[in-house]
Amino acid sequence: MQTNRILVAATLVFCSNTALADSGLPPIVESSGAPDATIEHKFDPGVPGLKGWVIRMGGEPNLFYTTEDGEHALLGTLIGPGGENLTEKHTAEFLAESQSADLQNALEAARTAPLQIQEGEGGHQLYITVDPNCPFCTAYHEVTREILDLITINWIPVGILGEDSLRQVALIADADDTLTALEKSLGQGVDGEPSDAGRELAERNTNQMLNANLNAAPISIWVNADGTPVKRSGVLDAETLKSLADN
Repeated sequence: MQTNRILVAATLVFCSNTALADSGLPPIVESSGAPDATIEHKFDPGVPGLKGWVIRMGGEPNLFYTTEDGEHALLGTLIGPGGENLTEKHTAEFLAESQSADLQNALEAARTAPLQIQEGEGGHQLYITVDPNCPFCTAYHEVTREILDLITINWIPVGILGEDSLRQVALIADADDTLTALEKSLGQGVDGEPSDAGRELAERNTNQMLNANLNAAPISIWVNADGTPVKRSGVLDAETLKSLADN
């Protein structure tokens, strides 16, 4: 006789003896100290003794499973009878919706950034967060020199690496030629004190990106041919950037 079994290919990441959380969060999440944790979905994973959750922590939605009492959490792949990947199914059903909403929000935040600097002549729009003190942003800027005839880049200056970054973004905002000011800032930094208006714009730009979970630099965001937004962190190579123009 064949017996159906559930395989949990997962890691036991926490144990807790916390009483049931008033917030509705499983005790293991409540005891983790994540101040902004909120439930987006709670579902039955179809496995006796387990509960399924999508909980937003640190601005990101996370899918995982807990025991019925919420005292233990499992991260990993849940495999059902016949080898069915239940986690893949749950991701498509519950997590993908939250991720898609996040991407749309990030795209809208990038498109409406109050301070963005455009260069290039291509029809495809690429939005990139850039911090003046980020060496990876400087390297990314150099890579993009090869594709300016194929893609239009919208640089979004942010001050996420400290007060000096925010000061330099404010000076870029004050400049008559913001593109030249950005390039100078990336290459060697700029001295001086910005105006109050420049500082206010720098703070507003940075906060708008942070609120959309565009909280690093460089982050690239664009729209594929099928209309879906894509977000990538780090420096993309020239070949990847050229492929965007073909979509």
